[in-house]
Amino acid sequence: AFPDVLREFSLSDSKGSLFFLLASAAGLVANLASVWWLKRWGPVYGIKIFQLSMSLGLIMISFSHGLWVLFTGMIFVGFSFGGTGITQNILIAWGAGHESRRKSYGALHAIYGFASLSAPLILIILYDYKLTWQNAFFIIGLLSCLVNVWSFFVKAHEDDPPFPEPTFRKSGVSRKTIYWFGIFNSLYVVAELLIGTRLVLLSRRDWGLSANEANQLLSLFYFLLLAGRLLMSFIHFKARTKVLM
Repeated sequence: AFPDVLREFSLSDSKGSLFFLLASAAGLVANLASVWWLKRWGPVYGIKIFQLSMSLGLIMISFSHGLWVLFTGMIFVGFSFGGTGITQNILIAWGAGHESRRKSYGALHAIYGFASLSAPLILIILYDYKLTWQNAFFIIGLLSCLVNVWSFFVKAHEDDPPFPEPTFRKSGVSRKTIYWFGIFNSLYVVAELLIGTRLVLLSRRDWGLSANEANQLLSLFYFLLLAGRLLMSFIHFKARTKVLM
């Protein structure tokens, strides 16, 4: 949908990149503020709040007729995505056993891959019905909003163990090592974002493909990502995680 958003608001590629800049900055704020909101909400209640906020951000984007509303919606989505990333990883570390933890993380990223694969396919279906990118954001946002509102009424099972109080202790790894490790992994995210957004622009502008053909090409990229993540979910590698990375 990125080329359609640029065309809707008559934006250049560089100005359109502000969408991702704002979302990433908001996600960083959510990460930095995690010490506060984890103590206040906990990961279970926190993930419900962030998921609901993300769906409201999508709905806000669908009604955007100006840049300020569009950018505000992206901030909602980015902040919520940052908080969701923290809470879901904490929940896996708490709920999964040591042996199955790596597979659980692989399954989590496989869900990412499936969602990424589904997004362009959904656009293909909606475009076939002559719907717009605003309709796509609204439908997805509304459905997820209903599910997330329902999640607040779901009570924990009586036999579920209580979630332990979060503890914040210093790691044995130096801060310099953590920073370099974070930079190294952020380059992967940058590469995925570049391909996910620019591949469609390249195929439509330079190669002359239609919107559906460009989305099919993007789906192929995300299908390969999904295949790799499913491999980590179902196959137990004996090598240490450090070696695999």
